[in-house]
Amino acid sequence: IEGPKGKIDNVVILGPLREHTQVEISVTDARGLGLEACVRQSGDVKGTPGCSLLNRNNGCGAVIDEGVIVAKRHIHLHTSTAKKWGLCDNETVTLLIGGSRGLAFDDTTVRVSDKFADYAHIDYDEANACMLKKGMTGRIIKTGGKVHAPDNPIPAQSTAKPQGSTVAFEHSVLTEAD
Repeated sequence: IEGPKGKIDNVVILGPLREHTQVEISVTDARGLGLEACVRQSGDVKGTPGCSLLNRNNGCGAVIDEGVIVAKRHIHLHTSTAKKWGLCDNETVTLLIGGSRGLAFDDTTVRVSDKFADYAHIDYDEANACMLKKGMTGRIIKTGGKVHAPDNPIPAQSTAKPQGSTVAFEHSVLTEAD
């Protein structure tokens, strides 16, 4: 992909197919390409920057007028998990990651479907900020109403004292590398 100030080689192409072409990058990538970073949920591309899609020989394969986004962090939950924890599709929560550089990721969207496995999705910039390592887990913090913890909650991985109810997120946090 190429923007006004630079390009990124060896870009991974993956599905599912969408109505419009979409390119998901990190904020760091956006700066390197010379594009305005627009944080959006997948599929919400209206009014976002475009870019050139280069072919293997660095020739222009296509130009998109819009569709470059920084994917909004989100948590995929299977319907049964969401029900057990009292969470709803498109609900906003905080994702707490522990460790030596633990962080609370506010404004994290919960996505619920029978087709989902339980995973949190964050980008490289976010993963690097909290020094995320493969297999690390996190906690979901809901700031309104009661959240019921699962049967075997994981121990707190952070010294942070969150406001509201918490529920253990017993599944892996995914990054773009995964």
